[in-house]
Parts: sequence; C-alpha cells; structure tokens
Amino acid sequence: MLIQSEALKLLESTLNDLESPQGTILSAIQKLYRAADLVEDEDVKKWCAIQLADQKYTDPLGKLLNLYREIHGKKKGTKIYDELSTKITAQYEDLKKLGLNKKHFNSEELNSKYNESGGGMLE
Repeated sequence: MLIQSEALKLLESTLNDLESPQGTILSAIQKLYRAADLVEDEDVKKWCAIQLADQKYTDPLGKLLNLYREIHGKKKGTKIYDELSTKITAQYEDLKKLGLNKKHFNSEELNSKYNESGGGMLE
C-alpha cells in the first residue's frame, strides 16, 4: 500500500503543477512518469518518455513523420508513393517492436507535430 500511497502523492503533485501558474508541464510529466513507474504502468511510462523526448521513442516517431512529409502530395499508385507507403508500414512495425501503439501517440498528436511550427518531433 505504501507504493500506491506514494504514487497517489505524486499524482496529486502533478495536478497541482498543472493547475498552478508556477507549475511546469515538464515537472508534471516527470512526476507522472515516476508515479507510473511505481505502479508499473508501462503504457503511461512510454507516453511520458515520448513527451520527455526520450530518443529511444522520438527518433522512430520522427522518422515516421518525415515519411509522411515525403509522401504528402505524391500521387497514389506511383512508384515513389508505393515505396514510401511500404516504408511507412515498416516504420509502424518498428514502433510496435518498441512496444508503442496508438495509446502512446495518437493521430491528433502526430498531426500537431507534423508541421515544425507544431513543435515537430525531436530527433
């Protein structure tokens, strides 16, 4: 019960950080990561690691975004489109091998990071 109590304290502190003008999102995500580690929630840990720019995850996600940038505007059925489509499928397989799925990065997040003005994906 001590572990769950500590995790709950971290979550309360996370919420305080997010609600406070002095709190930072970075600090909140770090606390959320620690809480997830305590309760062994691997999905939340991976999501936090992505938000904290862990290159283990951001590099392959960045490659996926770059492939989407390359394929954008290409005509379906062309050789280049088919090659890029195959690479995108392979990149999703690489992400699966890392244990990532749609819980860790959703379409909305990818769309916001698609453009560099949206923050991009650190590589």
